Amino acid sequence: MDLGPFMRRMVATSGDPVVDKYIAMGLGREAVSFAVLNYGDNPAKVEQFVKSYNALHEMGFTSSNVPELLAIHDNDPDKVIQHLIG
Repeated sequence: MDLGPFMRRMVATSGDPVVDKYIAMGLGREAVSFAVLNYGDNPAKVEQFVKSYNALHEMGFTSSNVPELLAIHDNDPDKVIQHLIG
């Protein structure tokens, strides 16, 4: 079933133009959503958050509190790891 171009656009967007801007840059939707929630439209912070978030997930740290811990520890994945394993 073809949704048509309008519906495909609706499915592909978050409804938040700031989030959509970062997704269009190739950043992952889940990480971007958390980053924008914490930092708003701050490109440096959003990109740093997404990089750290992805690195932690690739290392197997998939805890639901990873986004919160990144915000608390200023996007420092080493501090988040210490918190999670300490």
